[in-house]
Amino acid sequence: GCGSVTQLQPGPKAGTLVGATTSGGSHNAGTIFELTESGDTWSEAPIYNFKGGSDGGEPFDLSAAQLGKVYGVTVVGGISGFGTVFQLTPKLGKWNYSVICNFQGGGDGSNPEGIGFDSNSGNLYGTTLNGGSNGEGTVFELVRRSGVWSKTILHNFAGRPDGVGPVSRPLIDPVTGILYGTTLGGGRNGGVVYQIAP
Repeated sequence: GCGSVTQLQPGPKAGTLVGATTSGGSHNAGTIFELTESGDTWSEAPIYNFKGGSDGGEPFDLSAAQLGKVYGVTVVGGISGFGTVFQLTPKLGKWNYSVICNFQGGGDGSNPEGIGFDSNSGNLYGTTLNGGSNGEGTVFELVRRSGVWSKTILHNFAGRPDGVGPVSRPLIDPVTGILYGTTLGGGRNGGVVYQIAP
């Protein structure tokens, strides 16, 4: 793999970290890797090689959850080619990979680049760089009910002065539930800091 832009996340055990590369791997569509510490030495091992098809491609952000699970987004790929949200679950020393959300483009949002796990609710909050009702990106929520994840668009960015192109994952206030984030463009002079209240 090559081109690691994601923030490292804690792995399922002490002394382990999980990361991603946006390219490289056996299909040049990105990888997920695990780092393991032994003494003063770290070793790296691939967890998953993206194929760039229905499984997604170009992983861009990761978020650690409970029980060692890791959630992430791919900018492209998936059923419609507009990106995915995926889940990695550790089991018996191995990792199981599954896609939990496929973006459809248009009003559904496209090219997700941020994802964050809320430990209080168990929900996921993320951003798409493009798409939405105005084509300028979205903030979305994923809620799991009866084993199935459902997605809701919380905000469609509308350009100036509202904001354009949210990239980084939103930060959630654990007390108020308010989401905070930033956009690449829009506003008065090139980007905004926004909040979304429940």
